[in-house]
Amino acid sequence: MFRKLFDQDAPWTVRTGALCLALVSVFDFMCSLLNTWSDGGLSLGLWRAVYRPIIGLGAGLAWAWGIAHMLGVCYWGWVVMMVLVVVSLVVMLILSVLGFDTPVASHTWTVADVIGLALVLAACVLLLSRPSLRAYWRHGRMSPRKSPEIA
Repeated sequence: MFRKLFDQDAPWTVRTGALCLALVSVFDFMCSLLNTWSDGGLSLGLWRAVYRPIIGLGAGLAWAWGIAHMLGVCYWGWVVMMVLVVVSLVVMLILSVLGFDTPVASHTWTVADVIGLALVLAACVLLLSRPSLRAYWRHGRMSPRKSPEIA
């Protein structure tokens, strides 16, 4: 069963990193549902209470699936987004040190934030490691592998 969850060429770093991304998606879904429903549920609107968490969960799981199946578009797109996030965080940190009010400086960290950040950092370490980069450089493809049963 676990062989079908991951591409046969995926090293353990890609498998574990994709699993971390899937866990982040599920964790974020649960946290956003709990927060939304504790703030008023459907009175906040169908988009905020139902659709946005479901779309976020679906997109996150699809992204993790694409990385687990060695799809280069998903992996390299994720790498580019992580670089942009890191650059944005560094700029906001510098601005907060200079005395400007930034979202990072005014954010109160919760246990859920720390767990989510730990999962994202673990995924970054695993997916940006040498075995993962080497695997995507050699075996990454732009579309899913076709089943030999179809041919």
